[in-house]
Amino acid sequence: MLYPVQKFVKPDELEKCPNGDIPAHLLSNIKPYGQLYNKAAAAWEAMCEAAKAEGLEFSHVGALRPLKEQIALFESRYSAKATKRVPQVTRTYKGKTFFLKEGMAPAGTPGTSNHGWGCAIDVAAIVNKKLVSLGSSQKHVDWLVGNAHKYGWSWEVADPKNPNFEIWHMICFDCDKLPAEILSRSVSQATKVPKKPTRKERKGRKGLGG
Repeated sequence: MLYPVQKFVKPDELEKCPNGDIPAHLLSNIKPYGQLYNKAAAAWEAMCEAAKAEGLEFSHVGALRPLKEQIALFESRYSAKATKRVPQVTRTYKGKTFFLKEGMAPAGTPGTSNHGWGCAIDVAAIVNKKLVSLGSSQKHVDWLVGNAHKYGWSWEVADPKNPNFEIWHMICFDCDKLPAEILSRSVSQATKVPKKPTRKERKGRKGLGG
């Protein structure tokens, strides 16, 4: 099965913003914690509400990632020396090749992640009131396959056999072209940009990916 993928288009408002350094007035708080770019937050909330109306509940284990957090995550997952991981996943950072460690999920090169634009989220499912990995609930996955695009969301890698595929990682692919009913939604504006991941984020990523 190939997952639906759309090309990411950076929002006009973020054109002059460095990746991982989005001003607070362009961000919104999302439940149960974390932040997204305003329009992506509206799209996320709209999608979650639509799913809940059909009996499915979503949450997340990672949203906006400031640059310092991207660097910390990268350094925890990649090694400058080749690892025994199969298949091997590499990234180029500061002119050097880095290798993904065994047992770790991929992460983008710092300064390139769509999490740094506040337009990516690591989706989790809530089943029987418990937060679980998205991949463990086929009902949740099937709903996203059939409906996510209506709310501006897409996977970033289509093929599960691709070593960079992460079933939980989704992007708001073109925030500026979201339906009017989504763009007109009121979302809570962030008051500050987080400097480091919260305890919930660290715990969620460790157990559910991200």
